This record gives sequence, structure tokens and C-alpha cells, in this order.
Amino acid sequence: MLYTIESALRDCWHVWSGLFAPLPYGDPYLAGAALTAIILFLCMLIVSGRARS
Repeated sequence: MLYTIESALRDCWHVWSGLFAPLPYGDPYLAGAALTAIILFLCMLIVSGRARS
């Protein structure tokens, strides 16, 4: 079960970081920064309550 989850996460990361591969230093640095920004934005939406309406 743990291997299945790890494998799925690894596959998702390869797909996500592949979107940034054409950019210089895009994979993994910009991919990680973009993912962090998206997670922070979603957390801010949830905390502010705007995501519920």
C-alpha cells in the first residue's frame, strides 16, 4: 500500500515538473515554487472562508 502511494506521488510529481521542463531551471525549482504558491493560495482561501461560498 505504501509503495502504491509513493509511486502515485512520484508519477504526479514527474507530470507536474514536466510542465516546467522547457524553462531554464524549471524542473524542479520553478515546479516546486509553483506548487508551494498554489498550496499557500488554497490555504488562504480556506482560512478566509471564501472557498465555501
